[in-house]
Amino acid sequence: MTTLAVTNTRRPFNILPWLVLLAIAGLAIAGLMAASTPSISEMQQVQIDWLTIEVDVSESHAVDRHGSDALRVRECMDSGNIHSTWWNPYSGKYILVCNLDGDDVTWGVRIVRRVGTKWKEVTAFIRRQATSWSDMEEYLLDGGDVLTWIAPK
Repeated sequence: MTTLAVTNTRRPFNILPWLVLLAIAGLAIAGLMAASTPSISEMQQVQIDWLTIEVDVSESHAVDRHGSDALRVRECMDSGNIHSTWWNPYSGKYILVCNLDGDDVTWGVRIVRRVGTKWKEVTAFIRRQATSWSDMEEYLLDGGDVLTWIAPK
């Protein structure tokens, strides 16, 4: 009678290469998240009536498109000179209006929106065609959007 001896040549499963790959992937994801996190200089505090929020301005086109006008509007908002706040329930955007020179002629507009748990600036500009509050209000309400005025607290 002949016996055949079979030996198991299969090596045990080694988890170490998988752990190394998982660690590399984790570091890559952490690096991407850190790169996309805005720096402190790209964050600004904004007062929406009784609520103070941190707004990320890093992706806003305001300064690129509107230049120093956008900076003037931001400074006006920072000084607390917000005339009125409006909310668009369909887009979720908040429109903050400030009177730049206190003369009822020069109106600044800043639009912010919530993205997940963060707030981002959409744009900031001066509405030069509005030469009175009634012109500014007409511009806001005739834009085709449904806006809700938020009463100050």
